[in-house]
Amino acid sequence: VSIWSLANAKVHRAFNAHHDGVTALSFSRDGASLISAGRDAAVMVWSVNEGERRRHFTVGAGSDPVEYVAVSSDGHYIAATCSRSLWILPVESGESELSFVFDRRVGPLTLSSDRETVLVGELTGRIHRLALEQARRQ
Repeated sequence: VSIWSLANAKVHRAFNAHHDGVTALSFSRDGASLISAGRDAAVMVWSVNEGERRRHFTVGAGSDPVEYVAVSSDGHYIAATCSRSLWILPVESGESELSFVFDRRVGPLTLSSDRETVLVGELTGRIHRLALEQARRQ
């Protein structure tokens, strides 16, 4: 993954850590972090300025590619989809907090600004709404 400067068309920073292709990228709201996901079942959090990896998550059993990622507006949580699963990953702890399994393959997703709702789409066109606070209590 390379970040290019639009001002001079040169590579600003390059990140090399995924063992297979990169499938998704997302910047934190403040632009200080980059989240990458790959076919190697990994989600990584990078410091854009230092170019260092801050976190490395292996999602699921480590065999299916992570296909989509979203980051919360405060940068504290990442949501990722992998096959039929959705994972909620707290950046600071480095451990998976919640996971959900669906009947069908899931894809694009987004987190609400209050970090309490996730919308995730099935590749069939259906959209699921998940209340995270309620799921944490179960």
